[in-house]
Amino acid sequence: MLRITFLTLNILLTSILFSQTNFSGSWKLEEKESIAGPDFANSISAKLVISQKKDSMIIESTTQGESGYTTTRSSFAMDGKTVSKFSAKADRKIERNLS
Repeated sequence: MLRITFLTLNILLTSILFSQTNFSGSWKLEEKESIAGPDFANSISAKLVISQKKDSMIIESTTQGESGYTTTRSSFAMDGKTVSKFSAKADRKIERNLS
């Protein structure tokens, strides 16, 4: 009986340790009544949509500015490789990785 309990516990702990958290979903952040200090209103995301796959994660962030809502999309490689893209708007190269 002790062997079966130990084996079951070992299998459960192993599966928990090697599982990866999946952040996929739609996240809505609470609104603040007043913003003070280094925070400013148009930098706070109103909504986040996260799509996580085996090899990548895509984060869509929606912010509200003076001209309405703006959605920004960012992608990351889940294997630690660097993802590069060129931003024509900012005229610069952007490199990201999750490590």
